[in-house]
Amino acid sequence: DDDSVIVSPADCRLLCFSNIDLATSMWIKGNDFTISSMLQNDELSELFEDCSLVLARLAPQDYHRFHSPISGTIMDIVEIEGNYQSVNPIVIRKLDVFCTNKRTYIVFESKLFGTVVFIAIGAAAVGSITLSVEIDQEIKKGDELGFFFHLVVAQ
Repeated sequence: DDDSVIVSPADCRLLCFSNIDLATSMWIKGNDFTISSMLQNDELSELFEDCSLVLARLAPQDYHRFHSPISGTIMDIVEIEGNYQSVNPIVIRKLDVFCTNKRTYIVFESKLFGTVVFIAIGAAAVGSITLSVEIDQEIKKGDELGFFFHLVVAQ
């Protein structure tokens, strides 16, 4: 119930970095990775030049719904078309999947944290990113934001 505490957005493997440089030196190895290339919005990206970064990586066996880590108001929702490449740690170290995969981001305004961006990134075998929220909606920490839909191929 304490809105000053940020919670994990999903059933996931959670990695937290105090800044982008640390994230790119330890985890995100793509040559072209920048917040600007990921968001494709230079103005918004300027707000996050020295930001902290949390990676919540889902595995196939995980619950594939994601929830708000904070309370606030949804100010914008942006969809960016892209590929559905694997987000396996080995692939992440070689390809810029955070900047080339399909992604949808939600911009929040929070009384305690200011402007926060939540980015849902598609992956191999994920057929879509489906949101359960809309612009101008007030959300509470823990509310569902959306889910990833899995592709299932059967013969």
